[in-house]
Amino acid sequence: MRHAFYGLFKTNLLIFTFIFICWISLPAQAVDSSPKPLHFWFYANAGPAYYGGSAGIRGSLGAEYVHDHSLYSIEYFAMDKIKVYQPLNTSTENTGFVQGIGLLYGRLYGRGIFKFFYASGLAVIANHVRETEGDVVMERMAFTVGLPVSVQLLVTPVKLVAAGIRIFANANLYNSFVGAGLAIYWGKVR
Repeated sequence: MRHAFYGLFKTNLLIFTFIFICWISLPAQAVDSSPKPLHFWFYANAGPAYYGGSAGIRGSLGAEYVHDHSLYSIEYFAMDKIKVYQPLNTSTENTGFVQGIGLLYGRLYGRGIFKFFYASGLAVIANHVRETEGDVVMERMAFTVGLPVSVQLLVTPVKLVAAGIRIFANANLYNSFVGAGLAIYWGKVR
């Protein structure tokens, strides 16, 4: 009897919370009915990254869409380690080349020529791995899911072109990484 009452209470609490959140959000949508500017741009980014115990270079291409301070982003990225030392006679090693694609959501702040935004989301990452068994060398891709985070500072001196700094990190089970880079944006950035 006690468990049935608790289950009914928990269900009612969830329903009440959902209705309350919907009720609170309605006045905010009804009051601000003015049209919001839409922004859409592409970008290219390159810079140093640290992952897998060594330094590397990371580059990315992406597209971002902003509506009412909400940022939606899709990004393809690729990284490669700077190969200074190559260990010998290892059975499994990461070749250093990592690529992936991510979907991110974030918030945009700022007016005029300076903008700041942050985003996080999910990414699918492919790590290129080389395995050796005796004289046989096999290369394969190890896939994992990552949690990317990006913080960006953007300067928009003109309406169609901008420059910025991107700081990024990605936590995943196989090869987490962090870094920064310079970016060029083109599209409706202001």
